[in-house]
Amino acid sequence: MNTMKMSLLGGALALIAAGCATPTAEPSAVPVPTEEPTEEMAEAMAPAVKVSDQDASGGTVTIDEVVSDGPGWLVIHITRDGGPGPVIGQSAVEAGSNMGVTVDIDLDKATGQLFAMLHLDAGAVGEYEFPGDDAPVFVDDVIVNVPFEATFPVDDSVTAEDQAAVDGTVTIAFVSAAAPGWIVIHAQADGAPGPVIGSAPIFLGYNADVAVEIDMGAATDTLYAMMHLDLGAAGVYEFPGDDVPVFDADGNVVLAPFALLAE
Repeated sequence: MNTMKMSLLGGALALIAAGCATPTAEPSAVPVPTEEPTEEMAEAMAPAVKVSDQDASGGTVTIDEVVSDGPGWLVIHITRDGGPGPVIGQSAVEAGSNMGVTVDIDLDKATGQLFAMLHLDAGAVGEYEFPGDDAPVFVDDVIVNVPFEATFPVDDSVTAEDQAAVDGTVTIAFVSAAAPGWIVIHAQADGAPGPVIGSAPIFLGYNADVAVEIDMGAATDTLYAMMHLDLGAAGVYEFPGDDVPVFDADGNVVLAPFALLAE
């Protein structure tokens, strides 16, 4: 009897103890801190272009990466007067990172140095409009624009038109050069190219409207625009000397005669 009472008393005490115990708190959710954008993250997504020197013989160039903050265009400009000139190709890009952007270009008008420039798509969506609404993109007042070198086959040629000199300068309409060199103006002597009366540098690829200052006192009614190489000191015209004329595959000097008209 005493044993039974002790068992019942023990069980009752156990229940009382359990009821008085402090309940275990359920774990609460810990808020995950939101990462504030850092300056490095902002710079990583700022509009940018990455491009490498490349062979463009197939009429296509590939831009390594284009980062844009909205729909836009990756535009290829030729070199003109040391900076970006006319456009020879463009491809659409999306907001964010665009890898391996390919652009078809007009090789007939390409220069050895090209510019990969980011433009907006601010006019009709999906329609390239420049000059017009699709202007270049700026970051910190600087155009997002990266120069690169392209190689491609070129046939040497010169196109010159009859003209009057303007302030002692003639303009050669078109020069296509397989290598950097010179367009040289020769006066006529005995029905053929004679003394040099002016020269101007030309660059690999397409050269349009090349202005050449000439010695008007030594000019003749017929002049010759002749291509010369730049084989001596780079950027220094040396003829007679290292900077000899350019010859075509048939052994002919690459030149174009034109008439010097009265002003």
